[in-house]
Amino acid sequence: MLSALVSAALLFLACHELEITGEVTPLGPNETFTISDTAIVYTFHNDSTNATLTFHMDDGIVHTSSAKLVFDNAEGALAYYNAYASDFGISDMQLDGLVVNLRTSTYDKLTQGTILDIIQQRFLYSNDVGWPTVEKSFTAKAFDELKDGMRIILAQSKSRNDNYIFSNPSLICTPSSSLQPVHSEYAAWRLRQQPTGWVIELGDSTYLRRCGHTVLPIILTGCDDIGDATLWQIDNSFGSIVQANYWTIHSRLSGASDFYGLTIGASGELQATADAAEIFTFLNASVALKFEVRDSLVQTNYAIWGTDYVLPYYQSTDPAYLFIGWNTDANKLDGYLPPGSHVEAEDITYHAIFAKAE
Repeated sequence: MLSALVSAALLFLACHELEITGEVTPLGPNETFTISDTAIVYTFHNDSTNATLTFHMDDGIVHTSSAKLVFDNAEGALAYYNAYASDFGISDMQLDGLVVNLRTSTYDKLTQGTILDIIQQRFLYSNDVGWPTVEKSFTAKAFDELKDGMRIILAQSKSRNDNYIFSNPSLICTPSSSLQPVHSEYAAWRLRQQPTGWVIELGDSTYLRRCGHTVLPIILTGCDDIGDATLWQIDNSFGSIVQANYWTIHSRLSGASDFYGLTIGASGELQATADAAEIFTFLNASVALKFEVRDSLVQTNYAIWGTDYVLPYYQSTDPAYLFIGWNTDANKLDGYLPPGSHVEAEDITYHAIFAKAE
């Protein structure tokens, strides 16, 4: 994931004020790292910049990172400062002649092992162990807007007549030119709508997070806290093609025109790439919500898997009993939900619950 970024100007930049003792490990002619019990220090230089990135750790977990960039000329330092001073995740940025100092929170809570994998370019985002798999049919049904909570898998089009489903471990489906995989194993994503964007909940119930930006090592991870997740912009810029909407997914920087688009590498790994975005199709799954009254099916409604659904009202024909709600367990009062309750749409049967009329 990082190989294409290493050659970019100002990649892997950082800083620290305290001397960190330890063995210096070379990564190449222009980069080294040093590790101690409390920090990992990564240094990098190119034709115009010398940089140091320090990951401060406590018990092997990063709690803050700092960077120091020394430019060859004041114009370069000023241009960098103006471009990224307001970027989300950067704080305490200071410009002093040729030197820019800053702090970043984008790596907070990552482990020492993950940081070492990042700076040694060994980390590719692919949860190939422990992801749950579920058998369900996804289709390319078009929709006017994305819905909060909806579960989706991604498809990508090589051409209008040659479409395929990603085969990386997190999204496993058999190829299908019609974009309608049936009975395939996968770990579906879930879209969580926020006021200013979308959070992507992955198949292992973690949330997709982007660490770094154009001047720091870029990495995707899954985080447990939705508050640490990255807000993604999901745009339908290409209209409806082959009965499916095409979407791009990206995360913009607040202080620059750059953005990070989600891409899929040749080996199937998920990547965040600067100024690059791919076109995806979101496939959704329909689920059947069944409603039974005294063991008789009275209604079946369909909805997009994972979205909000409002439980209906049932008009009882027996005056001796009052309908009070629904339960997933037949003839069980505890845990029943009254009509009008909001539930997550999934394949499930609800049973009518009655109380004796006074």
